[in-house]
Amino acid sequence: MSKIKLKPCPFCGTLPYTSVDKVRAENIEVSIQCDNPDCGALMNFKIKTKNGLLNFDEVVNGCNEAVETWNRRTSEGIEDK
Repeated sequence: MSKIKLKPCPFCGTLPYTSVDKVRAENIEVSIQCDNPDCGALMNFKIKTKNGLLNFDEVVNGCNEAVETWNRRTSEGIEDK
């Protein structure tokens, strides 16, 4: 399994942290938040099951999607027109 690396906050450059906020059989709520109290950028994600009960792969894939969303920078890969 590869390491998940979060990019620094796109607003202030501080490293973020992750937290699992709620765990239920059908979903998990995960947050990625900037660790700078003056910035506080926050993204919440809900990882839902497709079959009524979360399995390990769904959790791992959901966390990877959350990291990819946080790491996405709108200017990356976009050419000036």
